[in-house]
Amino acid sequence: MFRATYTSETLPLLLRYVAGLGQTGLLHCQSPEMVVTVLSLTGQQVISCTTLPPQLEGLAAVQALLRQPEGTCHFEESWAAQEAPLPLRAASLLMLDIEDLLIKVQTVSPALDLTHIGPHSVPDLLVAAPPAVLEGGPEFASAEFYGRLWALIDGQRTVQALAHTLGHSLEEVRLILAQLEQQGALRLGTGPLVSAEGMGQFVQGLTAVVGPVAKLLMRDALKAIGVAQEAVPVGLLPELKTEVLRGCPVSRHPQIEALFLSLAKWPPAQPPSRPPAVQPFSSQELTHQLTHLLGPIARELVHESLQQVQGSASPQTLDTAQIPNFLDALQALLPPARRGEAVLLLQSFRR
Repeated sequence: MFRATYTSETLPLLLRYVAGLGQTGLLHCQSPEMVVTVLSLTGQQVISCTTLPPQLEGLAAVQALLRQPEGTCHFEESWAAQEAPLPLRAASLLMLDIEDLLIKVQTVSPALDLTHIGPHSVPDLLVAAPPAVLEGGPEFASAEFYGRLWALIDGQRTVQALAHTLGHSLEEVRLILAQLEQQGALRLGTGPLVSAEGMGQFVQGLTAVVGPVAKLLMRDALKAIGVAQEAVPVGLLPELKTEVLRGCPVSRHPQIEALFLSLAKWPPAQPPSRPPAVQPFSSQELTHQLTHLLGPIARELVHESLQQVQGSASPQTLDTAQIPNFLDALQALLPPARRGEAVLLLQSFRR
């Protein structure tokens, strides 16, 4: 076992050193904001990564760790004498050599936040048309892939369910969804939630089984799965049950199992609707964003499209009825270069 301090600059070197030990064990990295556990097996291979709290898994957990400015760590060559390892869940598995893992993390744009997209997140579409291939996306993400993904997003399927149906890893689908979210094509929510009534009845029943300690038990269990009691996703009930049972005597497990069965039968509550903030349409803002994609020609394309819609040499502010015609005219003028991204941008400006 060893202990060390690290910074964001020295952490990659530290991870390489631990993997190079060729030992089986747990590396606990603690920062002022979170605790991250990396399980390293078979020498250079990192098997899984999980943060507590909040619970992030897999590549998202590694990214969160590498974003921390500093921290302390200790490595246990064997967990048997100290503590049982965290359950190896599919979402936390990496199965990558340390060099491959660090390259995979570094290839993701720093502006692309994956940490809030977990296996139980639920995407919901904001635009009608599926996107073309995004520049900088993974090689597997063809136009056919986007079409299949688009057809599956219904506001009910979780990220984990999408990955399973598409036959891709959770990390691959998470990366694509983060790109689409950044482009304004979709938003990610929690999906159906356990109703407040159901949760209240459950806590009352748990108190009758284990006594006043039930509230502390629930607090710790909810913290372990990274949610608040007011917003427990239905999809996380199995994980919640595991955490609650972990803190209870085995003799009470049958009663607690029955309570969870009852809780699962309560009609779920839908998460509160959070529509995206709608800003007034601005051709200037559209021109600015389009210029980043197409270069100086964007200004000419916008100007010509405004003239087509308004029929004047000096385009004025568009009224609401003219916006769709303007966007259609602009889309027809788009050059082939980066057309897919430009079309997706125009979709985000349709109200």
